[in-house]
Amino acid sequence: MRARCLAPFALLALWLVPGLARAADCAAPYTLDTLLADMVAAEGFLRAGDTEPAKTVAAKMEAGVACMDARLPRPMVARTFRVIGAGLIGAGEDRGKQWFATAAEVEPGFDYGVEELPADSPIRFAYLDAKSSSADKEGPDDKTFAEGDFTLDGKGVDEPLAKAGRPHLLQRDAGGVTSWVIQGGAFPDEVLADKAPEVAAVPVPVAKAKKSKEPKAAKVKEPKAPKEPKVASAKEPKPAKEAKPDKEKVAKAPKPAKPNKSSTSSTGTVSASRKRPWEKTPLMIGGGVLMGVGGGIYYMAGQKRKAFDASNDVAEVDDLQGQVNRLVILSAAVTAVGAGTLTWGVILDGGRPMPAVQFRF
Repeated sequence: MRARCLAPFALLALWLVPGLARAADCAAPYTLDTLLADMVAAEGFLRAGDTEPAKTVAAKMEAGVACMDARLPRPMVARTFRVIGAGLIGAGEDRGKQWFATAAEVEPGFDYGVEELPADSPIRFAYLDAKSSSADKEGPDDKTFAEGDFTLDGKGVDEPLAKAGRPHLLQRDAGGVTSWVIQGGAFPDEVLADKAPEVAAVPVPVAKAKKSKEPKAAKVKEPKAPKEPKVASAKEPKPAKEAKPDKEKVAKAPKPAKPNKSSTSSTGTVSASRKRPWEKTPLMIGGGVLMGVGGGIYYMAGQKRKAFDASNDVAEVDDLQGQVNRLVILSAAVTAVGAGTLTWGVILDGGRPMPAVQFRF
C-alpha cells in the first residue's frame, strides 16, 4: 500500500504556493507509534525552552502526518497540530499560527498550563491569538468525494469543504488509508468526482374519476284520511266570578346572602383544605439524590479525562477514551432522570390528576 508525504524540497515549494494539496510518494509510512514518540519528544523540548530541537521534530511531524497509513484518532488530532504549531512558532515561523488555528477548531476548550509552557512564553500568546481567528469554509464547486470513507482532521465528512487559510489533514479509507495535508479547501483531484446533475421531478397529473349520480326515487304522496264532521255542542254559561277581597301587600324580607366557603364567620374561618400527596416528598428527595449521583459520575469522567490527556500510550488512550465517553453518557442519563423525578415531585398536587410520564427505550 502506498502512503503520501513530501520530499524536503517539495515541502518548501508547496508552502510558497498557498491552497495546493501537499502529496508526494513517501519512502516509508509514518506510523502512530512514531508520531506519539515524536510528539512526546517535542513537548519535552518545548517545556525546557529548547526551540531548535523542538522545531526539528515539529517539521518531521508536519511532513510525517501526510505519510500516515492509519487513521489518526480524533483525540490525538488537536494535540498533534498544537505540537507542530508550537515548534514552528518557537523558531519564529508564522506558519505555526495556522496549525494553531486548526487545533483550536478541533478542540476549542484547550488552554496551555504552566506545566506545559512557561507563563511568559510567546507560544502561549500566539495560541490565544489563533483561538480568536475565524474563517469560512471553501471547496471546489460542483464536486463531491470519490469512492471511499473520508475524514478531515479526524472527523468524518461527506462534502469537500474546509476552513480557508489553514492546513488540514485529509484521510481516505478505500481498502487502505491514504493521507494528505491540504491548505484550505484545495482538495486533490484524485479524491474528487463530478456531482450528478439534479433532475427535477415533474408531477404527473392524475385524472379524477367523476362520481355517477344515482337517480332520485320519486316521492309518492299518501292520500289523506277524510276529516270527521264537527258536531255543534251547546256551551254552558260560566258562573260569575266572585269578587275577591283586596289583600294587603306585605314586603318580603330580603334573603340572607349565602356565606362564601373562604369567608370568615363568628365561629371561625371556613376554607377548603389542601391534601398533600404522600409521594410528593419521596419524589423530591429521590430526584435530588439522583442528580447528586449524576454529578459524581461526571466528576469521575473529569478524572479519567485528565489521565487521558496525560497518557502517552496508544492502547491506554483508546481505553481511556471509551471510559470517558461512557461515564459522560451515564452522568447525563442519571442527571436527566433525577431532574425529571424532582420536577415531578415539585409539581405534584393533591386532588388533581397529573399527566403521566412514559419512558420509551
